[in-house]
Amino acid sequence: MTEWKEHKLIDLSIRITKGTTPTTIGLKFSNSGINFIKAEAFNYSGRIDKNSFNFIDEKTHDKLKRSQLEKDDILFSMAGVYLGKTAIVTDDILPANTNQALGIIRLNKTKANPKYVLHFLRQPKLIQTINLSSGQSAQPNINLDEIGSLEILLPSLKEQNTISEVLDSIEEKIDLLFRQNETLEQLAETIFKQWFLIEANENWEEINFGAILKQVKERIKDSSAKLEDIKVLSAVKTGQLVLSEDYFTKQVFSKDIGKYIVVNQFDFAYNPSRINIGSIGMLSENFTGAVSPVYVVVRPKKNWHYYLQFMLKQQFVKSTIEIYASGSVRQSLDYDSFSKIEIKLPPIEKVEMFNNYYSDSLTKINSNKKQIKTLTHLRDTLLPKLMSGEVRVEN
Repeated sequence: MTEWKEHKLIDLSIRITKGTTPTTIGLKFSNSGINFIKAEAFNYSGRIDKNSFNFIDEKTHDKLKRSQLEKDDILFSMAGVYLGKTAIVTDDILPANTNQALGIIRLNKTKANPKYVLHFLRQPKLIQTINLSSGQSAQPNINLDEIGSLEILLPSLKEQNTISEVLDSIEEKIDLLFRQNETLEQLAETIFKQWFLIEANENWEEINFGAILKQVKERIKDSSAKLEDIKVLSAVKTGQLVLSEDYFTKQVFSKDIGKYIVVNQFDFAYNPSRINIGSIGMLSENFTGAVSPVYVVVRPKKNWHYYLQFMLKQQFVKSTIEIYASGSVRQSLDYDSFSKIEIKLPPIEKVEMFNNYYSDSLTKINSNKKQIKTLTHLRDTLLPKLMSGEVRVEN
């Protein structure tokens, strides 16, 4: 361990800066073009979701010199519920820019392996320390000087490389499983479009969402569920309901959840006042959940949950939601408007056929998720031991 030394992050870096948001200097986003990355585009494991990118044109890219990214730059989320998230810039997302909420750490590679530093910054205890030191303000944050002052424990560059290879091999397997799941989801999406949109029969009845679902308003305090078994959920941009405690580093829900709305398996929920940045998520797992009283919760009729889930991904449905929600400065979508979205009613037999196909896909998807969970636990167990020198790679 004698060769292990602590360094301030700034001493290992060529520069530590942050991005720029185009709208703050009179520029605009585009519908396509050069990638523009925000903190919500990656999770705490550093996996980047390209579907969450915004875009800017080349002229804007050229003007935003400070926010232009290079390969192996480390992105560091500096504020809000995403505080402490990190990701590394790879060739496949370049050229790219980012906004002022993300720090850009460009390391001196003769001193530190960027992937090693990335793994070091990802340690849960370090992220927790960063969040605790940010105070209890509504918008917790860390500045560039504080990022630069973070202490990094480094072995020799050779051992940094070896440790990174061990952790990278686990993450590559995790990423492969994620990509398999994405492929299965994309195939299901293709089949759904073929069966229910491209091959839609003109004789299918024109209905609205209200014909296949109803609003749910049951409160936790009025339900039979045990309070300790209830999990608080949040709708996220990916079209899922996720555990709030897993998605956010700080508790974003009330301690008293008695007035929260009950969510059962296959129910959908969304925040009507945040429909422009959030999504409409379905609870796919079999447990009792709860969402904030401001949410709208809907329950599809039996066997219609997957049909509704995939229909909500269709562009014409998204466009209709934008139209219904565009009547205020802050977009809002109440249940009455949501229930009026028009669709064609396919035969229930066709819907059940799709359910059977997708259920088979979900069996493989869920098996992959279990492997991902196991590998993630292995990585998270090894991470602090490797980063402290408690476990040496040669052993």
